Amino acid sequence: MVVDATGVGALLEPVADPGPVAAQVAFGVELACEHGFAPDEMLFMDFSPLAEDDAGPWPTFLYAMPFGPGRVFVEETVLVARPAPKIETLEARLGQRLERRGLADAPRVGAVERCFIPMGGPLPRGPQPVVPFGAAAGMVHPATGYQLTRALGLARPLAQSLARGLRGAPDRPAVAAELGWETVWPASRRRIWEVYRFGMELLLSFDSEDTRTFFRSFFDLDPNTWARYLDGAGEGRDVAAAMAGVFARLPWRVRTQIMAHSLGRPGFALLHAMSNL
Repeated sequence: MVVDATGVGALLEPVADPGPVAAQVAFGVELACEHGFAPDEMLFMDFSPLAEDDAGPWPTFLYAMPFGPGRVFVEETVLVARPAPKIETLEARLGQRLERRGLADAPRVGAVERCFIPMGGPLPRGPQPVVPFGAAAGMVHPATGYQLTRALGLARPLAQSLARGLRGAPDRPAVAAELGWETVWPASRRRIWEVYRFGMELLLSFDSEDTRTFFRSFFDLDPNTWARYLDGAGEGRDVAAAMAGVFARLPWRVRTQIMAHSLGRPGFALLHAMSNL
């Protein structure tokens, strides 16, 4: 019984060619300084513009995670882009943010973080003899880039499914593989993932101003609602509640863009994928 956890692309059971790749890109450093961030809070997705005319093709945001009053990890991230910007672009934008906060000359400690996370690729088709897991199974959230927490939460149920299948049919590992596939990608989860992929394409269509408008409405939702959307573990009703709540809060200019997006190629791609699950 083989589980493929080889990462994006799946070395043992490759998925179909995803075409032009969308990606999340980030550059982060740890600083040793009096930083001014709240010591018991994490700054999450600060989309504040870096300049009055900051309407470029890659809206970026700041994460800040303090490790006490004298140390903080800061990271500049583009949530999703196609084509993806270079790491140097994120490094330069982080430098601008640090300069604005008076931290441009703060000493850096520890390793530098450079992230490139492919997003929105096709889901594996199964069941197959090899069970994919993690990024190899397309478990990277298409609209947020998150994956690790869901993989950790699914590891035990997957192991239990495989053990149950092998105990029940020790000479037929295909039975265990089928149970494993159903644990990783039940039909209900595949449908939700296609909705997330639609959300990714919507984000790709926004400029910087629209992105900031969208996320102001998104984070105006009840934290439990937006958190369930971000972590990728929510049920269909959770995703629907988040989508409806955001739409109701958006100005008509952005609502019109979303409706046009729904009637365009991404909307048809969503319907096609849902009808073939």
